Amino acid sequence: MTQTSTFTVEYSINGSEFEQIATTVKQLQPRETQEHPLDESPIEVQMTFITPDGKETKVLQAGDIQTVSPADEAAVTDRFPVTGATQQERAVQLEQYASLHPSTVVPAHIITLLGSTDAKTARASVAALRYIVDERGDECISAIHQLRRHLDIHDDPIARDSLYCLASIARVSPEDVVFAATSITPYLTHETQQCRESALVACEVIATEDVDIIAGHEETLVGLIRDGSRTERVQAGKILATIAADYPERVEPFLPQLISRLSGSGRFEERIAVVSVVGRVAQANPTPVVKYIEDIAACLDAHNEKLRANAAATLYDLAAEDSAAVAEYTDSIATVLDGKTSYAKLNATGALARIADTHPSRVAPHVDTVLACLTNENKAVRVNTCCVLKRLGNEANVSTDLLTETALNDTDDDVQLQAFQALDEIETDGQ
Repeated sequence: MTQTSTFTVEYSINGSEFEQIATTVKQLQPRETQEHPLDESPIEVQMTFITPDGKETKVLQAGDIQTVSPADEAAVTDRFPVTGATQQERAVQLEQYASLHPSTVVPAHIITLLGSTDAKTARASVAALRYIVDERGDECISAIHQLRRHLDIHDDPIARDSLYCLASIARVSPEDVVFAATSITPYLTHETQQCRESALVACEVIATEDVDIIAGHEETLVGLIRDGSRTERVQAGKILATIAADYPERVEPFLPQLISRLSGSGRFEERIAVVSVVGRVAQANPTPVVKYIEDIAACLDAHNEKLRANAAATLYDLAAEDSAAVAEYTDSIATVLDGKTSYAKLNATGALARIADTHPSRVAPHVDTVLACLTNENKAVRVNTCCVLKRLGNEANVSTDLLTETALNDTDDDVQLQAFQALDEIETDGQ
């Protein structure tokens, strides 16, 4: 028995035969009654059947059930025929079916009605599509053209659902939704929050497909980070990070506004997104970001590993510009090594390696914690660890047993080479 599949069930009650579609089939625990002791009680099965008007639950005795078989799409849709005489009637009927039982609707039946010039037909068909698009976005790709047309009309109820559908389809076919980008971006400033949020979801996907289409909306996105809902702030930050990866100079003028969002009052998801944006700018040009080292380093104390790791990565880039300023936060960076993920250890060891190059005495007290990273499963973490030890040289004052083991037996040639170089540097310093 399963509780999550769709079945065609044939059964009888009082001599009458039935065949229905069930979405829940669950065997009940035996019940003791006056007529039947527990060991003789009949097996009962609870089933939830879908009907054009909703759902009905029945408890059947196993002996009354003839067959229970998986229901294919045709078996389901045959019991929910679209019988309306006009497009409007069919659209309304499809919306009802989709709202009650999304699996009973064929997406193509909805899509053929999206282009109707009748307002009620268009409204009902777009609403029907919204009910099914999250689970069946790949079957709705051909709706993109008509959904875009509804955006251009700017009728709010239809636009709201059309945006939602486009955002959902974008997750499965971003290259197709790029076609509708110029109609989506105006909704970034729409008065309705739901429209803005759907537009942001779509724009995030579009930006990863073709960032040039979204570039130019930086001021709007920064405004959403400042004044938008929680969802808007996170989504806008993700889009800005994508833009900053290719066009950091477009984002750089907004650094003061972004840094102001790093205070402890912001939710972790928002701060993670903002640090990602600032980090992309720092990676390309650390100079304008250096003045915000203190604000970025404050994130190292957050109770969120990804935020701490992102901050460490940004400080790695800033250390190339002002290693002395970053070295002031060596102890806090070292705490990121205690993180559970290789991502955190990678960023922390990278930052410590850069600090060790100019301020080895700052890193030396943390050598045991660094050394433990030599056994990390991630090759890049092990390489970074060797780099830290190499730059510390004999100042590390550490047993070289594990480093020797790594140099001789690590599974990666690059790690072995870095380990040998670290050993050589330690031995040279010790002479």
